[in-house]
Amino acid sequence: MMNFVLDDAEFCTKSLNEIAQFLKDRENTAIWYTDDCGLADIRFSPIDSEPLLAAGKLASLRSAPAMKFSASDEAYSDSIFAPSCGYFGSSQLLRVKENIYPVGDSAIRGITRKLGLYDVHWNRMREFSPAKLSENLNNALDAFGNNGSKCTILVEDEKVRAFNGPNYAICPMTDVMDMMQAWIRRQCPDAKFVIAYANHNIVKWTVDLSAYTKQILKGFPELIANNFTPAFSMRLSHTGDSSVAIIPSLVAGNVYFPISKGLNVEHTKRGGSAAERSDAMKEAVQKSFDGIFPDIEKAAQEIENLHKITVENSHTAVLRGMKSLGMPKAQCIEAAELFASIFPEKATAYDCYMAVVDAYTFVTRDFPDDYRRQFAAADAVGRAIVVIDWEKLGKDVSPFNW
Repeated sequence: MMNFVLDDAEFCTKSLNEIAQFLKDRENTAIWYTDDCGLADIRFSPIDSEPLLAAGKLASLRSAPAMKFSASDEAYSDSIFAPSCGYFGSSQLLRVKENIYPVGDSAIRGITRKLGLYDVHWNRMREFSPAKLSENLNNALDAFGNNGSKCTILVEDEKVRAFNGPNYAICPMTDVMDMMQAWIRRQCPDAKFVIAYANHNIVKWTVDLSAYTKQILKGFPELIANNFTPAFSMRLSHTGDSSVAIIPSLVAGNVYFPISKGLNVEHTKRGGSAAERSDAMKEAVQKSFDGIFPDIEKAAQEIENLHKITVENSHTAVLRGMKSLGMPKAQCIEAAELFASIFPEKATAYDCYMAVVDAYTFVTRDFPDDYRRQFAAADAVGRAIVVIDWEKLGKDVSPFNW
């Protein structure tokens, strides 16, 4: 099994077997605290911000008679917050019943949301004093834990990696992989696995459906004429707003980009035990696979509808749209300049959207090995269909600076 302890660890592969084994290896060592874990059962403590003291602190933790600390030196050191020494960890340990774990960065958002805080509070407090941060977090635990409030905690790769509420429904990623492969064997055996990427926040992989282009895109001859072919991506996360998402995509050349937010399966199920919630979640995911083809067709229709929308001041509208999506500036400006050479004034919303796609292809070109950056840009392309009103942006004549 590969070492995946560091908060910034990443894994990328073009092998279906490798990503399947990676998921299996991680889940075999994962620990879930569910129905019997209350806020009264957990407590934060600070990690000293002086790296030279780490060895002594670790010895003390490991010799404590009432508590068990089994994380490696590497996991502990990676959780130190000492920017001047190159350490940017969470600064916190979490006691869960009789065990103590370093807190991974991926769990911070869940902890702050559950305790009614904001990420910025965590960031400012750990800069000021990890001990004061622990004190504030424990005060919040006392406030929320007095009523018997529960939580769901994932410990994986030696750290706390996810922190969710009591209704969280666990859907093992290996189960999702098995469901997908069964669906492919049944519905589209000629589908091709393309690539997978994982960090501590997400696991994502892409499947090419080019062999089924005529079947899926039969109502969209222009997309076919422009050599677009269908695909879909799976995005799994125990820390995101949706733990399982199936995202329709298109392929242009060798670039895969999402065309909608996709089918997002709700990961909170009220009532029942953790096992019952998990079963309900897996059933919902299973049903979602049947919506892949229709969802691609629906998203393709939304793209086609963009042809009907005229955008004034199209060059500036494209820049405004790209900036609102949070895409990298240099690649956006390059795509916008190419766009302006073809459409100096008016354009359709479809043309504007394709400029966003161009910016994404430039990101993949300029950062071929930076998969975190690529997937962030790809998500922006997916949002472009849903959140951008190109016609409204074209009517905005206020000064624009980037």
